[in-house]
Amino acid sequence: MAFEVLFFVALLWLTFAVVQDFRTREISNWLTFSLIALALLYRGAHALLYNNYAFFWWGLGGVGLFVSIAYLLYYGRAFAGGDAKLLMGLGGVLPFASFSDYLFTGLGFVLLLFAVGVVYSLTYTVFCVIPRWRAFSKQFGEQFKKLKFFYAGAFAVGIIAGILAGRVDILWGVLFFFGIACLPFVYMYARAVERACFVKLMNPAALTEGDWLVRDVRVGNRILHASVHGLTMKEIALLKRVKKSVWIKQGVPFALAFLIAFLMSEMLV
Repeated sequence: MAFEVLFFVALLWLTFAVVQDFRTREISNWLTFSLIALALLYRGAHALLYNNYAFFWWGLGGVGLFVSIAYLLYYGRAFAGGDAKLLMGLGGVLPFASFSDYLFTGLGFVLLLFAVGVVYSLTYTVFCVIPRWRAFSKQFGEQFKKLKFFYAGAFAVGIIAGILAGRVDILWGVLFFFGIACLPFVYMYARAVERACFVKLMNPAALTEGDWLVRDVRVGNRILHASVHGLTMKEIALLKRVKKSVWIKQGVPFALAFLIAFLMSEMLV
């Protein structure tokens, strides 16, 4: 019953996050931080009422584990700030009750999220590419010219790895070959989609905190750096004051992948 309450709270919060992500392309701090707070408060209250303090400590450890993973993904630019904080919140929700749960339930959820995210992101970007096919084709061609030697190397490594793995099992050989040989194409596709579909010139009035600059921007004697943290409110105020539009890099609204992965993880338990 205890975990069922946490499940329904997380389900409601994730639904709010999906709606907000699609509407504004951001997930508010109040939404992510309140999920963390509610999960830990509920665990604490349950621990006091039922004299089960382990229930709280396992949840706190889950938050700590997912905070560590979220920071790695955030600074690796795999996640935006809102996505990272949403992952932190789920650390307090998932049914951790032992150290092995951190490995199988925690890391298992992260791997499931990646798998769902790949399928979801590919589907989403295909629909973005179709109306911008000319721009995408141009960008893909430019990326191919830059990375053709990288692709040739990956193709050669894929053949060698495929042969070696194929001695054990032919299926593994095929998977190793295509997995390595196709890696440069995945990278080229992602870069081309980003430049053709997700890079936009934004009026300063439409900017929000955390928006990612494509490149450094000079405003008078000051340089606004394209950092992983995105634009600050002070930097946005400066851009509004001088009425300077900037190129912003947006991403796939990823909250839906969290919701799908969370529902799938509950069905697999």
